[in-house]
Amino acid sequence: MAESQSRYSIMAELNNRKTNERDKLANLERDKDNHVFDEERKVAQIVEEVVAKEKSYKLDYADRQRQREVNLKMNTDDFNRAKQQLEEGMKDDKDNFEPRFQEWKKSQQDMKALIEKELERYKKIQDKKIADKKAVIEEIEAGIASLKEMSKEQKGE
Repeated sequence: MAESQSRYSIMAELNNRKTNERDKLANLERDKDNHVFDEERKVAQIVEEVVAKEKSYKLDYADRQRQREVNLKMNTDDFNRAKQQLEEGMKDDKDNFEPRFQEWKKSQQDMKALIEKELERYKKIQDKKIADKKAVIEEIEAGIASLKEMSKEQKGE
């Protein structure tokens, strides 16, 4: 009986090992299937992208070229416009720098003359005010001197 129990336990052990190995096999097969599915999906996606790009790459190129041509034309036009403005400014400056200086010089001389005229007028007004104040002070001093003279005369009497 011990011998049959030993056989049964060996068979049970082998059945357990067999079950474990089948589980491992199932896991390996599932992992393989998942990995193959994912990689095949990536391949299919790449194929779809290539097919889609084949339909549009020429148009994409044409669009890029058109955009670059527009940008180039705009930059060229901006450059030419700036160049023309600088050239016109240089010509205008060359043609008009002397008359502009003379106009500026005349306006400065006119301003100087106006300031000098205003200064003379101001001096005259202030000199008159000063003279008036001096006259008032002289009158006050004369009045004070007169009062002092009167006081001396009254004391002397």
